[in-house]
Amino acid sequence: AEARYRLALLRLQVGDETGAMRSFQKIVQDDPWDRYARKAQVNLLVGVDDGLSLGASLFGYDRVTWLPEEAYSELPIDTRWPGEQLTDQQLVDYGVRALLAQQRADGGWNDSRYAYCPDWRITPNVWVAITALACQALLRQRDNFADKGLIDDALRRGDRYLLDPSRVNRGRNEDVYADAYRLLYLALRYQDELDPEYRDRLHAAMSEIVAAAGARQDEPGFWAHEYANAFCTAAMVQGLQAAEAVGVAVPIRVYEKSKLALLSARASDGSYAYGGTSRGEPGADSLKDASTRMPLCEAVLLTLGASDSERLNFAYENFWRYYTRIEGVRRTDFHSDGQIAGFMFMYSLYHTALAADQLPRERAQEARRRLLGKLRTYPEMDGTFMDSDELGRSYGTAMALLTLAHCVK
Repeated sequence: AEARYRLALLRLQVGDETGAMRSFQKIVQDDPWDRYARKAQVNLLVGVDDGLSLGASLFGYDRVTWLPEEAYSELPIDTRWPGEQLTDQQLVDYGVRALLAQQRADGGWNDSRYAYCPDWRITPNVWVAITALACQALLRQRDNFADKGLIDDALRRGDRYLLDPSRVNRGRNEDVYADAYRLLYLALRYQDELDPEYRDRLHAAMSEIVAAAGARQDEPGFWAHEYANAFCTAAMVQGLQAAEAVGVAVPIRVYEKSKLALLSARASDGSYAYGGTSRGEPGADSLKDASTRMPLCEAVLLTLGASDSERLNFAYENFWRYYTRIEGVRRTDFHSDGQIAGFMFMYSLYHTALAADQLPRERAQEARRRLLGKLRTYPEMDGTFMDSDELGRSYGTAMALLTLAHCVK
């Protein structure tokens, strides 16, 4: 049973989800009282809310292979990496291999169970967004990984998933991130691609996403992930700007409305409202609560001609002022310190690193150095990354690899 359980996990790692599930079922049928049969049984059960497996195997939390040798340097007290600090190359090696193992037969990364507000119908959009992040992470780390062919194959399969419009559940929450992160990836893919016909296809896909995003922007200028807000609006603008940089037309009115929306969300103290337009005087905790979103929002306003270096510097100073509070809730699934939340942790690292491009050169280098120093302390005992377990290990690892790429460029 143990050998067959290992084989089932290997089938998952080559994308054969159907074969793995059949193997789990056969283990249960043949020897239902074996401990590996009991592990297999959980994978066959599905949640009543989302219809997804309740087991750990499909979500990257189950392994029957040894951890890296350094992980056994001391008795662990939790799931953090217990050995000496990993090198950047080790982070790339462990992270890339983990992402490759989690890609499914359809080309997507669907190991996230994120289904807040209102229900499981948003999860397909989450999977598209995470697949785009995983593909971008693999592409950005391709030159740092020994077997480039594995990455090239994963990207080909990932492209099929991302270029299939039926994967997005239009009109449901989180489609803003499905669009923003696809644009960020497809723009990078377009620059890397040599085949003119394939470049045309990528360009056409980006044009369609831009048009759909423009149609969804509300009258005040916001986009919504579960509600209209500044931080997903700013992320959407980053995606639009990436597409525009490779020749995709973005209507100027879309940028103008985005600028007005972000300005309306900014309070007098420089904080940004959690949802929609800022109302009334900022509260005592407003700067703490907004610390994870301020660098992103302020940097995007700067690119839109509505901010300056002084404001952006303040946003970064505020980010570091409250970083201990941000760090303190990084493993939680919900809000645990006012408006700071674990599920915003890797998100804030990635977008804060991306926004550093708008800082003056020396300050940008300092911001990247500090972010990189922090990132190196967060790997799990298998070398992967995560914050909220509902968002998943692939999401956290992709965000970490992207943050690493931006911080060492």
